[in-house]
Amino acid sequence: MNVPIELKSPTVLDACEADRTACHPTERALSRFAANEMGTRRKKVVAQHLETCEDCRKVVARHHAIARTFRDWERSGILQAAQYERAAGRI
Repeated sequence: MNVPIELKSPTVLDACEADRTACHPTERALSRFAANEMGTRRKKVVAQHLETCEDCRKVVARHHAIARTFRDWERSGILQAAQYERAAGRI
């Protein structure tokens, strides 16, 4: 069974073209980076890529915004109310 590679190795990223268009981390890797769920070595590779890639920075910013929205909902009680409604069969 072939498992997709999440992130190209640092060696491959270093060997990329100057504009690095062919060496983007996967969406999953960017999500894990945004959630701080990545090891130090991979995090460093992604951070270096983000320095030169506006498209990937936008993806990470989107993930941060989504996480912030959920935290705000959680703090305000919206998520708890929705869970109660679902449990009560109202949704």
